[in-house]
Amino acid sequence: MQTGNRPNLVPFDKYDRFGAYHWIECERRSRRYNPPLAARYEAVAKRISGRPKALDIGCGDGYLMHLVRLQCDTIVGIDPASAGVRHAAQHLSSHPETSGPHCPITLGSGYELPFADKQFDLVLMTDVIEHLERPEACLAEICRVLQPGGTLCVTTPRRRPERPLGWGHVREYTGDELQTCLEAFFVHVQLTYLWPLTWFRLYGTRPGWRLIRLFARYAGNPFTREGQEPEKFAQILAMCRRPHPAHVIKY
Repeated sequence: MQTGNRPNLVPFDKYDRFGAYHWIECERRSRRYNPPLAARYEAVAKRISGRPKALDIGCGDGYLMHLVRLQCDTIVGIDPASAGVRHAAQHLSSHPETSGPHCPITLGSGYELPFADKQFDLVLMTDVIEHLERPEACLAEICRVLQPGGTLCVTTPRRRPERPLGWGHVREYTGDELQTCLEAFFVHVQLTYLWPLTWFRLYGTRPGWRLIRLFARYAGNPFTREGQEPEKFAQILAMCRRPHPAHVIKY
């Protein structure tokens, strides 16, 4: 656990303002259906195998925990937003597969994880790193709680110079920048790009937003396509491994 100067947490009030919005926006029948969001979570879920003991950092309202619960032996959620934790507890407890001891959730910070060393096989951090003032402090904590050879899965928006930072974002990353950041702590960092940029730009217009939601609901979600050409995509997904003790880089 980190001690000493604690990094500041960037305020995140979306759960106070919008409630458990991930549950609503990932439901195809919802009037607020969000195809890019649903595609991001599907991309993460399909990469989980072997029934790991998992940790979801920045779990928010708990939707991803619900989505991947049956693929994991246990999944633990942590989030610094009390409203998010409250919504997560409410929603997870209403589903049999997430209402028991294999799906606990706690209020806390990724800078100071309240878990023992080498406790998890897998850590998920979806669209969190862009909110961190000191990502290296969080990554060091993730290294601590991961088993040697354990996996970290990160998603984040790809930085594009023509676009301002997203709401609440401290920093956004290009693929090269994210790779450099992660390789200071992890090995075998593999990047994949999500959300085709042509579709994403169209989705940002009102006619395109309506059309794509209708298409994704009944024909197929175009945001599920992945690739290796950064300039053609709007989102990054990184998979990386915690090194074995002889190779651990101390922060």
